[in-house]
Amino acid sequence: MKTIRYITTALCMVTLPFISGCDLFNRCGGDYVDFVSDNYHSFELYDYHTGENLLGIHGHYPRDTVKIFDADGRIFFGGPVRLDGRVHLPLVTLDDYGVVNQLIVRELYLYLDYQDTDTLRYEFEMRNNDCGHQVYHYVKLTYNDSVYVDEFNYGFPFKKLYKK
Repeated sequence: MKTIRYITTALCMVTLPFISGCDLFNRCGGDYVDFVSDNYHSFELYDYHTGENLLGIHGHYPRDTVKIFDADGRIFFGGPVRLDGRVHLPLVTLDDYGVVNQLIVRELYLYLDYQDTDTLRYEFEMRNNDCGHQVYHYVKLTYNDSVYVDEFNYGFPFKKLYKK
């Protein structure tokens, strides 16, 4: 009888993490590397009129000139753009770790070449999920005054942006 009780207790302890919905084997809430890895945004830039990929290997802008930076000159993407034209940039900085239930605004500048710089505005709010992971709660993306994302979501979805 005592053996059955030990086996039942052991089975309950093993299945508890799966029933609760939390990944207890992950370092919840304390590992910045895990926090940052899921907080990137990817996009491609297309011509509004022709549909041409402007940043790819055959794009209008040279792949190695494209940069993304903020008003303080902090670089968020230093290039070059991938061959397929996709830009993949981190939005979250060390300063954002632990900031929850508060709107964070990133106004970034997309430098295409010496004649052309556009504006990317990211607004997001993060919260701690049930496991203590810091995740996106609300996301908004505006490119040159056109809103592309404005929703409650766990991340910024990949987007095709269109330059007029």
